[in-house]
Amino acid sequence: MHFRVLALAVWCALINIIDSKVVCLYDDSLKTFKIRRLTCYSTLSHNVLRRDDLFKEGDYTAATIRRCQITQIDVDGLFNAKLVWDLNLSENKLKSLPLGVFDMNTHLEDLDLSQNLLTELPAGIFNRTKLRNLHLGGNNFKNFDTGLISYSPREMVSLDLTCNSLIGKNLNYDILCDMAILDLSGNDMNEITFMGNVKSLQYLHMKQCSLKNVPDFLSTVDLSKLLVLDLPYNEITGIGNATFHKLVLLKTLDLSNNRIEYIHRNAFVNLQILEKIKLNNNRLNYLSLGVFQNIPALNELDLSHNLLRDIHPNSFDNTTLKQLIISNNRITFLNPNQMSTMLSNVKSLKDIDFSENPWQCACLRDLLNELRNQLCQYNYYDYNGQNAVCVTTPEFICKRYEAANELFINMYDDLIAPHLTQKKLLFPDIIEIMEGAPRIPVPCRPRPSDE
Repeated sequence: MHFRVLALAVWCALINIIDSKVVCLYDDSLKTFKIRRLTCYSTLSHNVLRRDDLFKEGDYTAATIRRCQITQIDVDGLFNAKLVWDLNLSENKLKSLPLGVFDMNTHLEDLDLSQNLLTELPAGIFNRTKLRNLHLGGNNFKNFDTGLISYSPREMVSLDLTCNSLIGKNLNYDILCDMAILDLSGNDMNEITFMGNVKSLQYLHMKQCSLKNVPDFLSTVDLSKLLVLDLPYNEITGIGNATFHKLVLLKTLDLSNNRIEYIHRNAFVNLQILEKIKLNNNRLNYLSLGVFQNIPALNELDLSHNLLRDIHPNSFDNTTLKQLIISNNRITFLNPNQMSTMLSNVKSLKDIDFSENPWQCACLRDLLNELRNQLCQYNYYDYNGQNAVCVTTPEFICKRYEAANELFINMYDDLIAPHLTQKKLLFPDIIEIMEGAPRIPVPCRPRPSDE
């Protein structure tokens, strides 16, 4: 008898779970800021959002309906969300949205539809909103007519199209509205032409976009307001003459984790206020003299994880460089007073990271003495005598000639590099904190299943 009662109770509990609808919680903690948030969740595998399911009080200004397994929204499903300006519908199973679904959301400014199964949106779907920030990452768009958002009453601020199935040559940019932030990362943008009205763009992110070259539109389209350009984790092999000359307000340039072997000495011409360049994790073995001398505002430069064997003492003249990272290259020696000359020419340079190069011990000793005399900061921890950081022959002489390089590089690779690799495997979190962001791209998240 007790067993039957218990079985019946368990069966009833399961029925309650299976039959449960989307459950919402009301948060009034930010009422003083005129923010009233609705947060919803569900245990169902398929849900249809209908008019009277949510927003019954009609006074919510923000709503999170995330991971609710929603497969469909009726055309009037958001009818009662008239005051909502921040709507999160991410991580559901939406394949499409009906035209008119946002017609009553005249206050809507921020909309997150990321991590769904969307392949297209009907033209004019946002016409009656005040949409400023639209997140569409992690869907399955193969084409995207940016004219869908060009008729929003207010200017768009940001558009996130990361991790879709977009192909650059198929995108329609003829009526692209003005916006400040555009993220195309995780799509195939190799043949992008990028035409249209983008003169208000300030942040352009094209990480992991299969680019073989720096896109041509950067030197043809009016991008005079661009502040940040991200092109990491692509397949770019070289930077040509005056590649970025139209980006006169650019402040940050990320070219890391490509295959760059060559940079023209005038590649960065006209970038008068550029402050930060990331060129780490490329294949540079030589820097043209003067390549950075066209950048007077430059204060951070990362050249780590390349194949450089030397840094000319005049490489950074006429800049305001403060931090230089040349770690993990192929440098075995610098000439006498080479670093002192560099520091004298660039008075602002006070922080240099030259670790994990195959230094000759005798040459490294001279370098450390120069840095101490110049009161320049460097990674003291690596050179406190507790770690193997250099190699030497029995005579302990600094052999400053190219023919000796291979000998010391091979010694370093055989004797020291394996221990550094093992250290990173044992303490990955510590190494990551010490060296900065991880060098592997952030992968696109798996799209939700439509089952």
